[in-house]
Amino acid sequence: MGRTLKRVALDFKWPKDKVWKGYINPHYKKCPEDGKTCFGGENAAAVYLAHLANMFTVIADSANNGRTHPYCRTLPYGSHHPDWELQPKEARKKFVDLVKKLTDDGNNGGPFGFSGSGHVIYFKLLEMIGIKNPDDKSDPDDKTPKPAYEWGYCPVCKGEHMDPAVKEAYDAWQEFEPPAGPGFQLWETTSEGSPISPVFETLDLLCAWAEKNASTFAENKTTAAQWKKMLQEDNVHHQEGNAIFI
Repeated sequence: MGRTLKRVALDFKWPKDKVWKGYINPHYKKCPEDGKTCFGGENAAAVYLAHLANMFTVIADSANNGRTHPYCRTLPYGSHHPDWELQPKEARKKFVDLVKKLTDDGNNGGPFGFSGSGHVIYFKLLEMIGIKNPDDKSDPDDKTPKPAYEWGYCPVCKGEHMDPAVKEAYDAWQEFEPPAGPGFQLWETTSEGSPISPVFETLDLLCAWAEKNASTFAENKTTAAQWKKMLQEDNVHHQEGNAIFI
C-alpha cells in the first residue's frame, strides 16, 4: 500500500485516485486474437500446461501438510479421490518426493511450500521431452521465467499480448512526471501511481491533512509528525512489533 511524496505545481489538477496519464502508455492495444487463440500472449497449449503444473504444486502442498486443499476436493476424481488427512505418511511422501524432483528442490518446496513452483515444473516438463528455453524473455527484475518457447507463443503477437500494429509506437513512448513545482502532494504507488491528497503549500499542511485523512497501511493511521518523518525519508510504513508493512 505504497505512499510517496511528490513536488508538483501548486495549480496542478488531476483527479484523486486516477492513475496519472504520464504513467500509462496510450498506445497499448491487446492482441487481435485475445480471448480466442491468445491468452496473455500464450496459446492454449501453454495455458493448459501451466494449469497442470500448478495443480502438481497444490496437490504436493496437500500431501506435504497432510491436509487436503479445498481445490483438490473439486478435482474430477470421483469416489477414487483420496483425502490426504486419511493417508499414511509413506503414501503422501511418494507424491511429495516426485514433485521435489520436478522442482529440483530437495527440501520442502521453498519458503512457501510448493506454492510458486509451478513455473519450475512447467519448464521441467518441456525439457523432459527435449524442448529447451533458448529465449527467456524474463524482465531483469522478475526472476520468474516466462514461457518463451516458440510452441507456447500466440502466433500473432509472439508472446507480447499486444497488437503488432501498435508495438513500434508503444516501444517509442516514454513516461513523464506531473508538472514539477513547490507544492506538496501525497501519492499512492500501489498502482502505476496516482494522487490521493490535495496539493498543499507546505509539507506541514500536507501532514496535518494526512493525519486525519490518509492511511499508512490498510486502515492504519499515524500522527502528522510521523507522516513528516516518513515522507522526508520516503519510507511510509506501518509497524506492529517487529513486523513492518509497506
